[in-house]
Amino acid sequence: MEETKKQFYCYSIQLRNFLKLQGINYSNKGRHKKTNNQFWIYDNSEALEKALDNWNIYKNTFWKER
Repeated sequence: MEETKKQFYCYSIQLRNFLKLQGINYSNKGRHKKTNNQFWIYDNSEALEKALDNWNIYKNTFWKER
């Protein structure tokens, strides 16, 4: 049985920019059929998981609801 590669779909340009600064590049991009919003697709990796953890810390620190 073939193992499927898990992917992460990103719809946030801020997150995309953060991942780029972390040296993580997307594998593909596209537009949502209904909303026409752009998205970026990342292959799951340990580096991506660590960057997403860091993003959550960053986001919660700097973008707290006031």
